[in-house]
Amino acid sequence: MSPETLQQLAVLLLWIAPVFLPFVIHPSGPNRFGAPHRTEGFEAAVRNGFARAFDFKGRASRGEYGAFLLLFVGVYCAAALVDGAFGLSWLYVAPIVLLVPYISLTTRRLHDLNRSGWWQFLVLGAGVFVLFYLLAQPSVQPLRQSLRRPVGPVRMAGHR
Repeated sequence: MSPETLQQLAVLLLWIAPVFLPFVIHPSGPNRFGAPHRTEGFEAAVRNGFARAFDFKGRASRGEYGAFLLLFVGVYCAAALVDGAFGLSWLYVAPIVLLVPYISLTTRRLHDLNRSGWWQFLVLGAGVFVLFYLLAQPSVQPLRQSLRRPVGPVRMAGHR
């Protein structure tokens, strides 16, 4: 084989290998990233995304991630439309400002799936589709099971 062929095979392997990672690496056991986090509604999810913009610890629900993704894509599309109509390319600053909160929220969403935030590097190749597949998966521990109340009467400390 020629060196060019080997180089082409190596590049092809770098693009194809990430597609199979989620099927080979399965997280097992209880979620190691803490208790589940729950937000209600679009506005609360976006507010929480900005409030925890530099927080790469903890977990984020699928709804919270979806709401912020919708905001991110909407802002980008609005900037592209205004740039196309009026030539105001400086409006692309708005999606760039949303990039850090989006990355931290994606990290927390991957934590909710019991995976490391480093899985975001799949976006550098053909693994972008695999990453979106992973982010759309339900939580490892459903909220209903982890937030159960105790059954029976609750006793206060010091009372009989």
